[in-house]
Amino acid sequence: MRITRSHIRRIINEELDRVQPVRRVKKIGARELRSIILKEARSLLKEHTIPDSNADINDMDAAAVWDIMVGETEGADKLIGALGSATVWAGGELKKRGAGNAEGLKALAEEIWGADGKSEFVANVKSIVSSLGSSEGYAKPEMPAFEGGDGAAVADALSEPGAINIDIGADHGGDTPDFEEYLEYEEIADAEQEEEAVKKSEEKNESLTAQESRVMEQWRKMAGLMELKSDERFPFVGPGAVMSGAPNLGDEGSIDIGAIKGTAKKFLTKGKGNKGDEAGVAMNQSLANTEMKPTQTNVKAAKTLLFALLNTGEDMGGAFASNDGEIIDGHHRWSGQRLRTGGSTNHTGVHIIDKPSGMGTKEFLTMLTVLGTALGRPTKLK
Repeated sequence: MRITRSHIRRIINEELDRVQPVRRVKKIGARELRSIILKEARSLLKEHTIPDSNADINDMDAAAVWDIMVGETEGADKLIGALGSATVWAGGELKKRGAGNAEGLKALAEEIWGADGKSEFVANVKSIVSSLGSSEGYAKPEMPAFEGGDGAAVADALSEPGAINIDIGADHGGDTPDFEEYLEYEEIADAEQEEEAVKKSEEKNESLTAQESRVMEQWRKMAGLMELKSDERFPFVGPGAVMSGAPNLGDEGSIDIGAIKGTAKKFLTKGKGNKGDEAGVAMNQSLANTEMKPTQTNVKAAKTLLFALLNTGEDMGGAFASNDGEIIDGHHRWSGQRLRTGGSTNHTGVHIIDKPSGMGTKEFLTMLTVLGTALGRPTKLK
């Protein structure tokens, strides 16, 4: 089992929060406290068989999941329930493929991997986990969250022609790379529109469900080891939120550059007229699954298995990758096809961004995450 530092950090934080009140009353010693934490850690880190739609594939017992799918052990109904809640359309699609019950799930699994496909299935899961372990990026709440139709807006923001161009480098707008410093010398246009845009954005941000709020709190606890790279050029507003002046589109609707005001507009236009702010975007390219490298540190087990069973993701549908093959979004489409085919898929519909010379992966992702929030795409919490 792959035990990550984030797991350990989470466990320690949760156990300290739970035990400290008791420790103060009972005066629990360090040795006893350590014993309590280790006991809880062993329980929390026990390998899972996809208990719900949020379970991480890094901790999945692949062999046990295979046994459940082909009917050698109990638990098929629970597994189907987790798969069916992975997306809003998952349950209906599983039923269409005849995999809405244990018998149908077994038949579909054996159709894809063969009746004796356990070793292949396990090897493909290990391949995914190994690739995730080499990731140089962040967890999902800090990753870019572009949608399929965002290609034109992203291409506009990363090149001089067009309505917008963010400030990447050589020359800098306002003679400073620091965006906050730049704003001090720039008067925000249409203050009333900015105020209204901010108000709407805040209302959308405050509408997070209780579950999303818990996810954000967990993210804050875990962020010590995996924080988005701090960069004065690209100020991150936090997970699940958008930059002031940008309409909060969530994962719906189309980006409207004209609707973006105030701070977000300033960010998106700071590079106009400057040198060195070019990062070309080649639209709708093909890219082999084996040439793609995850930058996200985790993917969901249920969504990955769902995409593998339904053969989802060969067409990436406008997802982004770098010219080095680094996946910017579309990680589950990649992992689903890796699980299904072992990597033999040739993906289509990939928008490939030329990573600026000398820019590292973390810096590149930070730039794109913040660009997304300025365009109205908040990062996804789960």
